[in-house]
Amino acid sequence: MVVEETLQLSGFAGEIVSDVQQSAFDYLDAPVGRITGEEVPIPYAHFLEQLPIPDSGRVTQAASNILER
Repeated sequence: MVVEETLQLSGFAGEIVSDVQQSAFDYLDAPVGRITGEEVPIPYAHFLEQLPIPDSGRVTQAASNILER
């Protein structure tokens, strides 16, 4: 699983996932997970600015979804 704070489109995580899938596809037990920031405009208020950024809850949920497959 790759976690990145930026938006999914054109993110660095996409390159990592692509390289892993190409190089190690036969060794993977599940698809490579990718968690990125939410696709929303980033607000200026500090407390709202933190909401679209992946947190431990989102990472934990995504990891359990991958393990359930």
